[in-house]
Amino acid sequence: ISNLTTTFRNFADGIKKMPQLYKQPDLKSILKTSLYILVTAESICILTAQTVDLVFYQYSLLLSVPLALLAGAFTEVAQKLIENIERTKIYVLFMI
Repeated sequence: ISNLTTTFRNFADGIKKMPQLYKQPDLKSILKTSLYILVTAESICILTAQTVDLVFYQYSLLLSVPLALLAGAFTEVAQKLIENIERTKIYVLFMI
């Protein structure tokens, strides 16, 4: 339940910040990354669901939805992981 409330709170915060988005100095990068993640996650969800549907025909509903959601979520988590690794490298370089 706490994760669900956090998700809705983050969604509300994002909606509130949208009118000030044009003031961000790196707006182009933000929009490019967001669009990239959206298209990639959606494509992976669709491909996963279709693959499971082809492989496990009768049981596809039980497997395709959870696996597609897992694959789409992994896409977003992987992007955040890459960003954190890059930030850590930059921080370490500045510390040296």
